[in-house]
Amino acid sequence: MGTKAKEKYSKTILYNYLLVFAGLLGISYVIFGFSLGWGFYFGLKIILIFGVMLLAHGVLRINMYNYIRSFINKIVNMGILAALIFIVVMEVTISYAAIFNNTKHVDYIYILGAGIIEDRPSLELKYRLDKTIEYINKNKDVKKIVLCGGKGTDEKFTEAYVMEKYLLSNGIDRKILIKEEKSSTTYENIKYATGIIDNIDKNSDRKIALVSNDFHVFRAKLIADRIGLNLTGLAAATPIYIIPNHHVREYFAIIKCLFLG
Repeated sequence: MGTKAKEKYSKTILYNYLLVFAGLLGISYVIFGFSLGWGFYFGLKIILIFGVMLLAHGVLRINMYNYIRSFINKIVNMGILAALIFIVVMEVTISYAAIFNNTKHVDYIYILGAGIIEDRPSLELKYRLDKTIEYINKNKDVKKIVLCGGKGTDEKFTEAYVMEKYLLSNGIDRKILIKEEKSSTTYENIKYATGIIDNIDKNSDRKIALVSNDFHVFRAKLIADRIGLNLTGLAAATPIYIIPNHHVREYFAIIKCLFLG
């Protein structure tokens, strides 16, 4: 075997085992999610499908030489490349929207709703609340904070109530907090919160920031833009262990929002 042939063979072997590793990693993440009591979320379903596909593709390439030369192999490889490009484009879009925001001199803040656990915020929501507290402690001129989120079918309290409870326990003045307790989607969060602020302030120059986790800011701002609002973003971090599930779900939510409204 010549030098070039050896190099090609080595790259092929490396690629095959990377496929197997990526497939096992995806499947392991889904099992990890189940071990934490997660439901079979949309993000987990997509990760499982791709994990099984990558694992099968890698195993077939390792054990069946004819498969490597097949049309199916070429199609799957093209699909993997397209998926990687899609992921990169989505991540750049999400990251740009989370990082580049003018958060100076904000008049009002919307904290978008997320899950709760009994009367406590989920870790995802806690990050949003902590980001707001950090901002408020440095910017005393914020007039009102709208806490967005109603009560889910499996929840004892509204998300807005849980947010208020957490903020009060961390020294935020009750006078600047307003609960919006009807919404159940990002669209309703923004729409209902804006209705509340419209009754308080008719000034067209008012500046509003929406607080959400970094992966969600782009879509939230896109929804706001669709209903005629120019809001800035105040991005909170995302708990590391939920990043894959939430980002994968968000990719498809963004596509749906862009093309289906």
